[in-house]
Parts: sequence; structure tokens; C-alpha cells
Amino acid sequence: MRIFLHWVAALAVAAGLTACSPGGVPQTFFGASQAAAPAIHAPAPLIVSDVKRDANCPHHDNLGCVIVNYDNGASIQLCGHDYSHPTCFTSPVYTWSSAITTNKGIPTSKFAASFNPNPAYLTTDTITETEKVPSSNGRYRWYQVVTVCTPDGCEPFGSIGIAAQ
Repeated sequence: MRIFLHWVAALAVAAGLTACSPGGVPQTFFGASQAAAPAIHAPAPLIVSDVKRDANCPHHDNLGCVIVNYDNGASIQLCGHDYSHPTCFTSPVYTWSSAITTNKGIPTSKFAASFNPNPAYLTTDTITETEKVPSSNGRYRWYQVVTVCTPDGCEPFGSIGIAAQ
């Protein structure tokens, strides 16, 4: 049930995302016309560094998990690759974005995420607490759903489980 809720949340978040086409005109992520916003084939996700994989990290968090505290936040490096060559692509250059939800799929403003550089093929994703969040005692109660965009459109890249320390 939790996996289902997580993916429902990811789809709900993705439905609200927009991408900018050349000229700065917004395109809808799941537009009615695929000709206006063609789907791209997102690369296989690759975490370069600083991600946790422990017994408490839900299996559906395909990018892994991080533990965030108010003073330091958490940073991981992300890039795309293809399954036959596990090294980062150098093109295309992606515009990275994300939304953070609770594990019940409710958007939250308790955390913020930034990508630097952005756009880039390799980026550092930094997640911080926007307010002091009580410890989740090692449980991953929030999710960051990461999206990659090119001028051709956007696709979900993967999700990251978040625990508060």
C-alpha cells in the first residue's frame, strides 16, 4: 500500500510540473497533446556519491535515502547513464527539479531541495530542512521525487527517501 501511495504521489506531483520550451513558453508535463510536449526517455538513474542504503530505506526508493539535519542538510550527486555503460552521460544537459512529499503523498514545505549546477548532466542535489524537524528515528518519512527535463519534455528520474535527524 505504501508503494502505491508513493507512486500516486509521484504522479500527482509530476502532473503539476511544467517544463520550459525554447522561448520560455511553458509546456505541460502530462499534456493532452504529446506533439506539444513529447516524452523524453529519461536516463537510468545513477547516484554518484553520498547516498544511504540500509534496512530502513524503502525498496521503492530507487535512488536511495538520505538523513537530513537542520544544521547540515544532505547532498548527493546525480547524473544519468545507460544500463550498458555505468558512467555519467555528458549530454544531453538536463534541467533538474523535484518535489518533496510525505510518505502519504502530501506535499511538504519542511524541506527544500536545490541542484547545482542546474542545468547540467551531473549535479549536486542538496536537501535541507526549512524548519527544525523532529527526528524521525531513522524512518524515511518523506520523499523527494526528482524530475529531469530537456527541451523535448520532462520525465521522473527517481525518488529519494528522507529521514530527519
